[in-house]
Order: sequence, then structure tokens, then C-alpha cells
Amino acid sequence: MTFECFSGILDTMSIEEESIKFLEWHIENSFSDLMEQNNIVDMEWDEGHTKGEQWIRAIARMSEANVICLFPPFFLNRPNNYYKKT
Repeated sequence: MTFECFSGILDTMSIEEESIKFLEWHIENSFSDLMEQNNIVDMEWDEGHTKGEQWIRAIARMSEANVICLFPPFFLNRPNNYYKKT
């Protein structure tokens, strides 16, 4: 029995899991000072492409008025392991 019909779903789950890990890493490392002082009120995702590379980017609205956190882009068609090199 093959599961080819589920391959898109499995790929999507993998992208979702990896994007969450990416986001968590940046919350703990790149934006730790901001996160210590504020809470994330809500978050939305922007999507786009640059030179043929598709990406999504989290934008978080923080508890302090007029403060947002613009996360780095998460690329959909290449590895995002560059953020772990610190």
C-alpha cells in the first residue's frame, strides 16, 4: 500500500513543525530581551517570494502599545538551519 496521496499533507506537517521550531528558537535567542519585557498578544504570518524563493514571516503584536516583532523569513524551499549557528 502506498501513501502518495498523503505526501503533500506530510510535507505540510513537516514545514509547520520546522517553522514552529524556527519561531521558538528566535523567541528564546534573537528576541529574548523583548520577550522578557512583553507578551505576544497575537501573531500573523506574511508570505511572499524573493528571487524565486518562497518564504513566510511571523509578525507578532506585543503587549506594549505600538510594538511589533518582525521575525526573520522562514524559507519554504531550502533548509532554515542557519539560525542554529550561534
